[in-house]
Amino acid sequence: IELKDEKGRVVYVAKTKIPETDWVIFSSVPQKDVQADAIRFRNAALLYMLIILAVILGAITITIRRIISRPIRRLSDGIVRVSEGDFTTTLSIDRADEIGLISSEITSYVDQMRGTLKTIRDRVDRLKNNSTTSMESATFMASRAEEQSTSMEQIHKAVDEIAKAVTVLADSAQGLAHSMDELTNMGHGTNEIMVKLVDQANLGQKDMLQVEEEMNHITDSMNSMNEVVGIVRTSADKINEMVSMIDSISEQTNLLSLNASIEAARAGEAGKGFAVVAGEIGSLAANSRNAAKKITEIVAQITGEIGSLSEQSKSNMAAIEQSGDAVKKTGQSFHSIVEELNTAAATLDDMIVRMREVNEIAVNVASISEEQSASTAEVTTTAENLASSAEGIAKTSKDVEDVASSLSESATQISEALEKFKID
Repeated sequence: IELKDEKGRVVYVAKTKIPETDWVIFSSVPQKDVQADAIRFRNAALLYMLIILAVILGAITITIRRIISRPIRRLSDGIVRVSEGDFTTTLSIDRADEIGLISSEITSYVDQMRGTLKTIRDRVDRLKNNSTTSMESATFMASRAEEQSTSMEQIHKAVDEIAKAVTVLADSAQGLAHSMDELTNMGHGTNEIMVKLVDQANLGQKDMLQVEEEMNHITDSMNSMNEVVGIVRTSADKINEMVSMIDSISEQTNLLSLNASIEAARAGEAGKGFAVVAGEIGSLAANSRNAAKKITEIVAQITGEIGSLSEQSKSNMAAIEQSGDAVKKTGQSFHSIVEELNTAAATLDDMIVRMREVNEIAVNVASISEEQSASTAEVTTTAENLASSAEGIAKTSKDVEDVASSLSESATQISEALEKFKID
């Protein structure tokens, strides 16, 4: 039995009954005396356990430091270098546990990031070069577009001036055609008179046939020249050639009118009526020359200087000179007033033919002028469209230049950001 004595100490009490008596013997022993050996054993055991535990903990600490702490420290140092942008770091921890797996995955990630950063750097360098090229191209396009726009404005102004000149030319050509029509009608009336007089010119018929052949040659040569010029020259050149022809015919008409007046004067009373007709023809020829001069001035505003005529034109002029010689020979062959009247009649016939040609030329000039007026209107519209397109191109080029500049700045910023990473 465990009890406490009067001093509060724990004691163990035992009782035993004495046989064949009523006596009971009690004995007590202090607890500390009973447990003294056990306490000493306990204390010794605890001491031994503490020593063994300390040894075990030391061994465990050394093992943990060697197996776990060092690799983790190396791993953490590598992660710190990677976080600072050093992607040349290599984590070579050859272990088959979780630390080795983490090291392998981090090394793979660093390799991938290094390759990605190199690719980004190369792409950024290429992007900077392309953006610089785009900026230069956009600047060049904008400059050329502005120059084109300016040129289109100048063309538009020039075409407006040409359109005005063509309008004046068409009006003058119509007036000339009207005058030539009147002149042709008058020539027809005169021709009826001359037919009666030509019947008396049998002696000069042979020479007049020669004149007619030469004049036909002139007509064929001039028509051939017109065909050649019509192929190789512009409509403005055609007008100029036609006007030159009108002026030449007017001079011939005036000369022939003068010759007719002289011959009429030689005829005396019989040639008075013809002299009046010849005077009217000379007046109309002068009007034709004035109209041709006005057309020439208008054409000069459109075409500028026009070069000399082609070799075909020279050939035609030679034919005209030969025809003039033939006419002179024919005039010399006439020894009488009737022969002179016959020459005048043939000349009048030729004048009528020339006047018809002039009339046709004037109509053609008016028609070509109208076509040119329509063409200049189309050119004006096209020039306006081109000017508008050039302005649009200039604006688009400026936008492209701005985008390229912004792209270059972005590439520079990315390049500067990549410089923070060490990949080589």
